[in-house]
Amino acid sequence: RAVIRNDKSTSRLRIVFDASSHGKGQFSLNSCLYSVLNLLPDLFLLLLKFRSNRIAVTSDIKAAFLQIEIHEDDRDYTRFFWSERPTTEENLQVFRLTRVLFGVTSSPFLLNATIKYHLKRWSLIQQMRKKFWDRWTAEYLNHLQSRLKWTKRNQDLEVDQLVLLKEPNKTPLEWALARVTRVHPGPDGAVRVLDIK
Repeated sequence: RAVIRNDKSTSRLRIVFDASSHGKGQFSLNSCLYSVLNLLPDLFLLLLKFRSNRIAVTSDIKAAFLQIEIHEDDRDYTRFFWSERPTTEENLQVFRLTRVLFGVTSSPFLLNATIKYHLKRWSLIQQMRKKFWDRWTAEYLNHLQSRLKWTKRNQDLEVDQLVLLKEPNKTPLEWALARVTRVHPGPDGAVRVLDIK
């Protein structure tokens, strides 16, 4: 059964399956599906909670059922016939839907369960991101060394300047300070050896 909306510019035709229809003495698709839990919140509680925070947000997912893909193993249950007029065996084709159907009793459950799954996953990703950032700043940033680009020669150290003494088993924040007491320039004039105190 088709719902035709001429006022819509993008999707004028929406196919809605009557999953409750069946042949005489046959089962319908809806009668073969499990009775699913109602994941939609109680309307009264929803209205009470809606204004419990300072800011309230509502949203609508455009073509929500069409955003959910049916697993490859389950697509055989959504087969349907398509034919050109007049219907003959030659022009009868069998198709399988790849998206959640309109008109099936489990569709609202699948939509709500999918939204809850992605919200839970998003929350988990946010927690993982925070843990990663905390660990990265605690363990990695402390080990970084600030260096200038070596496009030109750095100024040599001089007597009475303070320097950090790098120790392999300590973080940069734990390195000790020392004062330069004497410099030993090399043959090229660059200071590479120091006496410190």
